[in-house]
Amino acid sequence: MRVERSGVHAALIAGGNGSRLRPFTDVLPKLLVPVEGHPVLDYALDALQRAGVATVHLMLGRHADLIQAYVFSQQHRWPTLRIEAVVESRALGTAGPLRLLDGVGAHLLVLNGDVVTGADLGAVIEDHLSAGADLTVVGAPYEVNVPFGVMYADEDNWLQKFDEKPAIKFTVGAGVYVIGQRARAILPAAGPESMSELIERVLAHRLRVRQHRLVPGMLWCEVGEPLGYLAAQQSVRVAVAGANGCLPARQAPQWRHECESLNTCPMDDHSPVCHTFSSTACAPPRPSSN
Repeated sequence: MRVERSGVHAALIAGGNGSRLRPFTDVLPKLLVPVEGHPVLDYALDALQRAGVATVHLMLGRHADLIQAYVFSQQHRWPTLRIEAVVESRALGTAGPLRLLDGVGAHLLVLNGDVVTGADLGAVIEDHLSAGADLTVVGAPYEVNVPFGVMYADEDNWLQKFDEKPAIKFTVGAGVYVIGQRARAILPAAGPESMSELIERVLAHRLRVRQHRLVPGMLWCEVGEPLGYLAAQQSVRVAVAGANGCLPARQAPQWRHECESLNTCPMDDHSPVCHTFSSTACAPPRPSSN
């Protein structure tokens, strides 16, 4: 089924300054920063086209003219997408820009502009619609390896358990959402609003909030800061390299606190971000250049 028939539009949130990704964003807006030779924007538009979405709203701020020029020159690569730019007059956060789309679409598939993922966005939409959710938050498996033994004692300080270098597993927000009209109606009338603030509002109003958890092995990278950006280069390279090569949802980089500068970060084949991958083929194809 073509999800546009269900009134679903997509919004790509990219109105920020990209300050965490400097010095890369001193030259280019975050959406145009290359990952393995292709702008971040390409991966998002490819995923949205595969999902069957027909209308994409680019929520832009700084360097909006550069992004619009790029899309205009490359529009032929996404023939089924109608791409529209909405330029924020001031920064509105990750949820505030949705206010500019009042009356557009019964549901919005929202992607943060710094996410590269191989997730089946069509399946995310179908899950949201079939469940009757007001808000769906996509989650990714995330693992933190504690490099020390962890102690558990009772209130009298008698040791009850000693766990040597445990791996703690979480589900973290993947920067992908589907938002229905009832959830969007809760947005404040003016001012910035983060997506986490909107989620808290929706939960407080006791609306239906659903989690859509990415399967382990699904490519997911957040490229909003330098270490994540460098990890994404290798993640996509590994995912594209083989017929079945598919990186797991990104693990916490255990070397983060050991690095004093990017020049000392061990971004090699043994990086905990990149060294293990599933046999399940789930990586998106590399964006085409024709």
